[in-house]
Amino acid sequence: MLEKYIFGDRVFKNIEFEIFEYGLNKTDPNAKQVNVHFPLNRLWFIKKGSGFIENSHHNIILKKDRLYFIPANSTYTYNFQKELHLYYFQFTIKVLNIYDIFEKEIYAQEYILEKDEIEIFKKKITNKNKIIDALHLKLFLLQNIMYFIKEDQIDFLNSDRYSNYKNELKFIYKNLSIKLSLKDLEEKFFISQIVYRKSWKKDFGITFKQYIDRLLINEIKKKLILAEIKIKEVAFMYGFNDEYYFSRFFKKYTHLSPSDYKKSVLG
Repeated sequence: MLEKYIFGDRVFKNIEFEIFEYGLNKTDPNAKQVNVHFPLNRLWFIKKGSGFIENSHHNIILKKDRLYFIPANSTYTYNFQKELHLYYFQFTIKVLNIYDIFEKEIYAQEYILEKDEIEIFKKKITNKNKIIDALHLKLFLLQNIMYFIKEDQIDFLNSDRYSNYKNELKFIYKNLSIKLSLKDLEEKFFISQIVYRKSWKKDFGITFKQYIDRLLINEIKKKLILAEIKIKEVAFMYGFNDEYYFSRFFKKYTHLSPSDYKKSVLG
C-alpha cells in the first residue's frame, strides 16, 4: 500500500517566486538618484565600477563582484561615483500570492561571493538562451536570494491567520479595486460584514479599508514603473473614475503625484 506524507502543505503549495524585470544597467559617471522608493525587491551584481547607496539610517558601498539586496519599498539615494555596470533583477517571493517574504525587511544588504561563486554567476547570467539555461539561472538566483532571508523577519507568515483567510486574500488580489469592500466578501463567502470587520482588525492589526489601500498603492507603483500604459489607464484599471481622485489617493500615501513618482524612479 502506498502511503502519502504531506509536509508543510499550507506553505509549500503557496510560495511564488516571480522575476518582473532583469538586465544589465550601465550608469553615467557621478550619476545620482535621490530618495528612490521602489515597489519591488532588487538583487544587484556589480560587474564594473563603484558607488554607494544611502539613507538617513544606513549606507552601503557598492563594490565589484558583490551581491546587493535592496528590499521593496525601502528608500535610498544612489550615488554612482564611476561608470557602473550592474546586473539587476526585480522580484517578489510571495506566500498566498499576497505577502512578500521580505515585507518586514527595511535595509539593503551585501553578500560577498566566493571566487567560484562569482564565476558561476557570470557564466549563468550570460547563458540563458535555452529553457534549461533559464531554469538554471532562476534556481541559482533563488539560492543566492536565500542568503538575505532572516527567519525572524518571516515568522509572521507562519501564523494560521493567513491560511485562514486564504480564499479571501486570493479573491481580493484577483479583484483588487478602490471599490472593493466587505460587502463583496460577504456576497462571495456568505460571512457577514460585521464578523469580517471585527476579525480583520483583530487578525491583521489594521482595518479592511487600510489593508486594501496599502495593497492598492503597492500594485499601482508596480504598474506605473513596469507597464507601458498611461497613468489614466492605471487609474481605470483599479476602479478610479477620474485621474484627479486617483492622483489625490496616490499622493495621500506617497506624497508624490503618480507622474512625479514615476520620474523619481525612472528618471
